[in-house]
Amino acid sequence: MGNPLDYEPGEKDELVIALSDPASKKDMAEHLRNKGARFFNVIHPENSLSPSFISGEGLIIAPYNSISNRVTFGDFVSIYGFCKIGHDIHIGNYCHIASHCSIDGFSKLSDDLDIPSFTKILKNTRL
Repeated sequence: MGNPLDYEPGEKDELVIALSDPASKKDMAEHLRNKGARFFNVIHPENSLSPSFISGEGLIIAPYNSISNRVTFGDFVSIYGFCKIGHDIHIGNYCHIASHCSIDGFSKLSDDLDIPSFTKILKNTRL
């Protein structure tokens, strides 16, 4: 389809950035935003999601995750499958959470984190 850096977004275009590396995702998002691009969220229906979650743009959630109450996602967060995200959690912009991770309540993840598979983040953690 061509080089994404050469892409010129149309007035009705809505995009998704399917990159897992936070730095690459951030670079691409900033480049496309500067050209006026708009982004949508992709959330697989096979998830257990609290209706109280809040997200920025460009969120990608693969299937088989459990996301509890009052979770806030920044822009361009991606979550692979089989993760458990507890209550009252903030996940910063451009984060990538690989499969089978567990994040316990009241934790706060800063921007640009790449969380590897099978990571357990304990309650009240600040990263």
